[in-house]
Amino acid sequence: MTERKLANCTSWLCLVFDFLPPAFFNHILAWYIKQYNVSTIFDKRTRTKRNALYRQIGVFDLNGRDRDQLVVCEGPNVVALQVWNNSVYSRCGKMANKVFEFINSIQKRYSMRVTYTHSFKCKDENFTMNQETLGALLIQQEYWCSEHNKNHKCDDIVNPWKEIEEIK
Repeated sequence: MTERKLANCTSWLCLVFDFLPPAFFNHILAWYIKQYNVSTIFDKRTRTKRNALYRQIGVFDLNGRDRDQLVVCEGPNVVALQVWNNSVYSRCGKMANKVFEFINSIQKRYSMRVTYTHSFKCKDENFTMNQETLGALLIQQEYWCSEHNKNHKCDDIVNPWKEIEEIK
């Protein structure tokens, strides 16, 4: 996968599902493939370029080149989004709102009820555990990160995603 300096990444936006059907993430990944170019990486071993699609991970070019990227990951009952490179932070919330709309359309199309909550995780840790809910981050100024053993400013976690309709 492309190496990134974590200073240029957003926090993780996590969609924590009560139950995430196995094929659900594949629908989300296919939807992103239709919207954006899949990032490519140079494989030094084979000396060829290949798409940055892996089991439970997809990396997409947001501006038609690999400078600004979106990473979409799946974990146990979690779909997580992170944007690499801060030049597109102003669009992060809009991208999140679009995926929420897409999830709602899948629910309607297949007549299924899949519930999830929005939560966040600091940018440089494992998104699959110890996420902080949006509600908790909005009412406090700092939260304790058990993985770093220190406080993080809530604004630093939420601000990249501030255009999410629920945050307004």
